[in-house]
Amino acid sequence: MREIIKMSVKLLFRNVGFWLCLIVLPILATFIMSIKQQNLSYYYLDNDDMGVLEITDYGEKVAYYAGDGKFVVKVYDACGNDLSEYLLGQLARSGMFKIGRMKVTNRAEADDYVLSDGQNDRMGAVLFISPEFGSSRESFKKLGDGVTAYVMSDDERFEIFENKVEAILQRIELKYALTGSTDTAGLVKALEAEDALLPAKKTQSVIGKTGSGLTKDQIDMKTNIGYAFAFLTLSFVLIGNLVAQGVIKEQNNDVLKRIKLTGKTSVTYFASKVIICVIVSFLIALVTLACTFFLDAGSMGIGRLALTAMIFLMGLIFCSLSLVAGTIAGNVMSANITSFTIWCMSCMLSGLYFPMNGTSDTVQAISSVMPQKWFMDGIEKIFLGDKSAWLMLLCVTAAYIILFIGFGSVGIRMRSSED
Repeated sequence: MREIIKMSVKLLFRNVGFWLCLIVLPILATFIMSIKQQNLSYYYLDNDDMGVLEITDYGEKVAYYAGDGKFVVKVYDACGNDLSEYLLGQLARSGMFKIGRMKVTNRAEADDYVLSDGQNDRMGAVLFISPEFGSSRESFKKLGDGVTAYVMSDDERFEIFENKVEAILQRIELKYALTGSTDTAGLVKALEAEDALLPAKKTQSVIGKTGSGLTKDQIDMKTNIGYAFAFLTLSFVLIGNLVAQGVIKEQNNDVLKRIKLTGKTSVTYFASKVIICVIVSFLIALVTLACTFFLDAGSMGIGRLALTAMIFLMGLIFCSLSLVAGTIAGNVMSANITSFTIWCMSCMLSGLYFPMNGTSDTVQAISSVMPQKWFMDGIEKIFLGDKSAWLMLLCVTAAYIILFIGFGSVGIRMRSSED
């Protein structure tokens, strides 16, 4: 086995593509981790922070805030007085709706935006608050000229939203009837004094696991690490493909037959290729570790050694997976296509690019099969101080490796019998 490994490593080191995967892609992954940004695709408000999201740029999509499963409502506020603030605050604090408010000047401007939203954004409903809201009793008696609701989806929760708005308007109208004052500030104070007598309420979200205790900074760090993992996954997949191409060439040149004449089995031969994947994964992890010394440790949110260990384990999985897929494919072109497909599909379905907790149960079940999903969950556990993360990652890695060695050995036997 030692001779097989030594020969394969020498051939691998002579390949220019290998050095690209070993040096350039880890540097790019480290550069991604160094970028400071707020990632809206992973943005979640804390459970106690149920305020109104202020939208200053029309290009900002409210669909970005739909990750926690709440009914998303975009509000075009042409009023901006204390009463409209109270209305939106009540909707946001109910815990059922995600409210994003953009200020406009008149209904014509809002109508143009609503027409565009139907094609370019995704939300459950749109609410328009006219400049006359609060100026008279008729403006808040019910949904109509003062407050207008637009249906923007087939979500059945629109009826709940409509009933909630009308209930708030009825409270405002009733308080107005008792006070007889058109002063919106005084009316809001009376309503808030009434609200203070109600029992305190706390909304606990049970939709998805992404927002379970992570701070906004930690969510940003986790997102950056996910993007970095996408580059590293590409590196591992390509190197596994290079090893698989070596296996294919050795089969075509009857090298495997001569190896079997020495008493080696298919399992031993494939295990030697897996050991090469172990060596290469370790080298990529070391290169990434060296690159992280140019970063501030606090900006990563995870220790350098812990991140290096996770990269090494993930490398074992994807190098082996690409090796197995390429070996079963049987020719170089098919192996290249298979490797690229593995990289694209696994990164997209594992949640490296965007959260998957808002998708269907079927998509989430597929996502749980992707190795990166387990590593992203492991990062979250490490952020939260959960020591069971490493046991989970070690078990997942061992399970994948055992599975791939078995499939690879069977694949080599099948290809040999066909030849």
